[in-house]
Amino acid sequence: MLLILIFCCVLQVAVAPPPIIVRPDHLEGVPLERDGDLNKEFRKEALLGKDVLRSSSASTAKKSTIEDDIRAMFAAADTDKDEKLTRAELKAQIVQNLAKHMDDGEREAEATFDEIDANGDGLVTWEEYVRHLLVQKHFAKDLAAADAMTEEHYSTDVRRLIDEEKATFAEADIDDNGLNKLEWLGFQHPEHSKTMLREMAEDILSSYDENRDGLLTADEFARPPPGEPEDLAMEKLELDKRRTEFRDEIDANNDGKATLEELVNYVDPKNERHAAEEVNDIMDMVDLDRDNILTLRELLNGKDALMESGFIRPKKMLHDDL
Repeated sequence: MLLILIFCCVLQVAVAPPPIIVRPDHLEGVPLERDGDLNKEFRKEALLGKDVLRSSSASTAKKSTIEDDIRAMFAAADTDKDEKLTRAELKAQIVQNLAKHMDDGEREAEATFDEIDANGDGLVTWEEYVRHLLVQKHFAKDLAAADAMTEEHYSTDVRRLIDEEKATFAEADIDDNGLNKLEWLGFQHPEHSKTMLREMAEDILSSYDENRDGLLTADEFARPPPGEPEDLAMEKLELDKRRTEFRDEIDANNDGKATLEELVNYVDPKNERHAAEEVNDIMDMVDLDRDNILTLRELLNGKDALMESGFIRPKKMLHDDL
């Protein structure tokens, strides 16, 4: 998925979507979601880039096909125009797509900051943020209705959302006086903040570390959810994916246990290990003649493997993922 995100960043979206004020649930370019689930869009996001994916899903006039997206990616990555992609060119394009994602996140955060900072004092307080949160989560029809809501009006779902958001807001508010622009960026896009990435990794460790030894094992990471599964075969497939993810992507030193630092590196989209590993995966899937070179034809022939592969790796990108 990473690779797809990366390649497709070269296309521009015709109509920009409205700014999202609340923290996104899905973090583009990050391997895990905020709740610890695998980001199943990771390879698409990395390979094609979010602009292409957004354009493909949002445009009603003309929807680009995956073949169009791959051609655009290939043209951008083939820097020497020899109609072949080397490992270095693939990796460079993936890194470029991730960098673009980071730049886009900064611009989006700056725009939403100015909208929420109602009094223009350069800080976003919890009170300024929560009214927008209630509206965008459809718990209030407009800001006036949100302002009129008091805690006794909150349902259980609203209270849970408020409590979770307030805790994360407080973690981002380092000096406890409201979020400045840098803190707001880390709150909205934790991939920009080492502090927020570490807190995300700590949350994942806390959720899955059953024996509380401060380490994560494959069995813990692939722990079945509570209750009876609706589809045993699908659950087994998902748990197998998580075991593979743990073995190949999280447990960097292959000792069977993941430390907090390994989890931090895993969720950090700026870790170039993600790009290098994604190149290996793409080569394994579509470089059938094993010459370490990819042609456009090989990529097009392997489009189903690229898009539908069961091999899912957590990547950067971090939103409700994070």
